[in-house]
Amino acid sequence: MRLDRRDFLKLSSCIIMAAGAGSLLRLDHGDADASPAATTSPITNNIAVRFRDGREEVMPLEEYLKGVIEGEMATGWPMESLKAQAVASRTYAVKRFNTSGFVSESGQAYKTSRHADTSAAVDATSGQVMTHKGSIILPNFFTQCNGQTTRDSEHALNWQTGEELGWNYIAYLRARPCSGHAPYTGGSGSGFKGHGVGMCQIGARDLARQGMGYQEILARYYTDIQVVSVPAYTGAQPSGDPRPSPSDGMVTVPGLVGKPEQQAKEDVLSAGLQLWPYGINYQGHDDLPDSVLRTVSVGCVLSTNPSAGMKVTRGTVVQIAVRKD
Repeated sequence: MRLDRRDFLKLSSCIIMAAGAGSLLRLDHGDADASPAATTSPITNNIAVRFRDGREEVMPLEEYLKGVIEGEMATGWPMESLKAQAVASRTYAVKRFNTSGFVSESGQAYKTSRHADTSAAVDATSGQVMTHKGSIILPNFFTQCNGQTTRDSEHALNWQTGEELGWNYIAYLRARPCSGHAPYTGGSGSGFKGHGVGMCQIGARDLARQGMGYQEILARYYTDIQVVSVPAYTGAQPSGDPRPSPSDGMVTVPGLVGKPEQQAKEDVLSAGLQLWPYGINYQGHDDLPDSVLRTVSVGCVLSTNPSAGMKVTRGTVVQIAVRKD
């Protein structure tokens, strides 16, 4: 079975052991209860960020978020609104990285400046993301609504033309009441600055000024969500010089696609690689003991379906995924 890049990204998660970058994890959807202290699968330590000028840089997720809060809100805003944005932006980054292999500056604004309050909001919510029915969401947010309500996802707006964008129905992105500020007066005259879906940032600021906590703010704008805490990935990390010599630090990825699951596991270990410690990704199926391997995620090349014969660092983590034919 031949998988293109889109199929691979849909089917598989990935650990990237990049030179000097530590580990990158693309997070699978996991179960989580309603408690903010609940845990699910670990999230990434580091994240690949694609900037408008074409640069792509790997940086610590939490440090990246400090630049995002600078770009999406502003120093001096109420702390609870900054925390709400930190959780929303972390959730967005993890989900986007999970599906695309990177986050882009066009998706979330980013600044290199740092202020004590914006950074403190990220630190205070470290590891917290939003889920809906156990899955991490893709939480849209925008600058300012019409002072009355946000919009359903299927009625997302081009605020400059007033035309709807034709987005799909998303259960956690429902229109919610939003008041306390005047409508936006520019653009198409719709009263919105931005698509109108998800959290209204001006509205979040106003709710925080009224004394609302960040989790309440998030629940106000996102329907039936939970804020959960998830740990960072703490699996094996490269030791010593992260730039192994070709002669003694590299191993060859074996051919895995199309093999029975158990044989694939044995081949991974025999090759000097590690298995992702949280088990096989069954693509939504609970019990597929005799399933044939359909895709594999191997560190080394971001967002690329690895082929047999690829050279990777010894000890690189491999996650394999199976699904029914």
